[in-house]
Amino acid sequence: MTTTDQALAPTPARNRLRHPDPTVRRLALVTLVNCLGNGLSMTLGVLFFTRVLGFGAVQVGTALTAAGLCGVLAGVPAGRAADRWGSRRVLVVLVTGEALGVTAYTLVHSYALFVPLACLVAALDRGSAAVRSALYAEVLPADKRVAGRAYLRVVTNVGIGAGTAVAALALHVDTRSAYVTAILADAVSFAAVALMYAALTVPPRVAAPKVVGSRGQERRHDEDRGRGGDRGHDGGLGAADRARLARPASGAGVVWSCPRTVVSGRGRMGIAALRTRCLKVIVMRAHLAVGRVYRRCGAR
Repeated sequence: MTTTDQALAPTPARNRLRHPDPTVRRLALVTLVNCLGNGLSMTLGVLFFTRVLGFGAVQVGTALTAAGLCGVLAGVPAGRAADRWGSRRVLVVLVTGEALGVTAYTLVHSYALFVPLACLVAALDRGSAAVRSALYAEVLPADKRVAGRAYLRVVTNVGIGAGTAVAALALHVDTRSAYVTAILADAVSFAAVALMYAALTVPPRVAAPKVVGSRGQERRHDEDRGRGGDRGHDGGLGAADRARLARPASGAGVVWSCPRTVVSGRGRMGIAALRTRCLKVIVMRAHLAVGRVYRRCGAR
């Protein structure tokens, strides 16, 4: 066979499915194990809470609503912890906490204990999701990051589908032991994922040089622009973002602009904190404008 024939020969299916980058393959294995457990919990979680633990539908809905709110609030402190202690270390702690929390579901029989436990598990889950994205940005090369994340997304869908299929077996058996076994299998998957993350190799961080700004504040240079567009390696705001936010915006007859102290936020969660603070500025300015209109109408 000539070289041309070898080049035109069809690639085996196994090689097409296998990603060429070893780091992506390692992350794909972690993602597959994690999503197998997620498929189990997504399918059987509510049924376990109602049919095994004996809570009513309204009680479970209220607890999961509170847990969802806790999960929304968990992203910011988790991101700041990852900036301080490293994304891999924080992620291992969060996933280990998830394993313990899911295991504790099988030991809880009081609603007063179920609600805070559900909030804790949801906060750990959402916090680990935020830190996981930061870890992917650290371990994946900049030129392969988009393709790697797309590959991991496919693995995520396959893992959840496989976990759902396994959960169907527990639904078919429909016994207390089957539900408890499925929940414990979810906890074991979290423990396995924590061990895999602990063995993952993360490249060392490169400290960005510091310069003194016009007002004497220390600011980091934007480095490695391949890691996040206009944002620097540490996730802070880039020059384009600062320029857009520095422009005044008008709405409802109120003209406002973000303070410079807000624009100089750092960390991977800097943008989320920036949006929250800018929203507070909008509400404050709108409140002042309504107060002025009210006083003028009262004066007349």
